[in-house]
Amino acid sequence: MMNMFLHGEDNHRIEWGDTIRNPLLKDASGNGLLHFDIVTANPPFSLDK
Repeated sequence: MMNMFLHGEDNHRIEWGDTIRNPLLKDASGNGLLHFDIVTANPPFSLDK
């Protein structure tokens, strides 16, 4: 999020959660998922397994 701020990106929506068990980015009806052209992720490499 800080990287997006530093580069002037203001057209975004960030949700924190489990995208498999409880997806938060749903369409307006709430029945389907939103579709995206680009998805970025930062895996939690520092978490203990």
